[in-house]
Amino acid sequence: MEFSTSLRFLSMLIVWLRSKYAVYMTKNAVYYCFMDMDTATLHGIWKRLAGLTAEATRMSENETLRFADNKVARLVGLLPFLAGCEEAERTALAHLAVWVVANRGGARATFDHRPADDRGPLARLAAISHFEGGDKAIVAAGLRRLALAMVSGYQKDREVDRALGAYNPLNSGVWNFEALVQELGEPSPGPARAMAAAAPTSGAGIDAALSAADAATGLWLD
Repeated sequence: MEFSTSLRFLSMLIVWLRSKYAVYMTKNAVYYCFMDMDTATLHGIWKRLAGLTAEATRMSENETLRFADNKVARLVGLLPFLAGCEEAERTALAHLAVWVVANRGGARATFDHRPADDRGPLARLAAISHFEGGDKAIVAAGLRRLALAMVSGYQKDREVDRALGAYNPLNSGVWNFEALVQELGEPSPGPARAMAAAAPTSGAGIDAALSAADAATGLWLD
């Protein structure tokens, strides 16, 4: 009888937990995330990440506002949470620190695209591709979305890069824009395909951070 009561209580507890879009708590600056996250939860997490990053990198007020509104940065920060990775906040802040440094001041030249980076768009994102645990299909889908934004940015900058003599893999002919857009816009074949396709759109998901339409506009720094 007692066992039956305990089992019924456990079942009720599971139902209650699954009814929540997201449950997370902070302990020593680490989030533990469960289930899908709703928009309000994602907004709260991103607000915290953006504030911590702006403070740590000493952004001006204008830089802070632009950074908080940047959808690419938002996906960089939220991806470890969306995938349920271990040490999600630590990973997010590390990736955001790299993203900020790579896009500010003299350090930008160090991260400019070079012929050695022509291996592929996903390889180009290696510095922000370190994840502990989590759903690999969601991580892969998020990185493809970021790569789509990057490649679209290269497409948008082709004429400017040509005029400045800056290296652009699309101008050199090493990369084909149309082929890359098709590749990055579709999940990889195989069993993971359905997972990768469904995961970003469940709850708030990847689309809430950076939609495919926004990524295709080449808004890397906008």
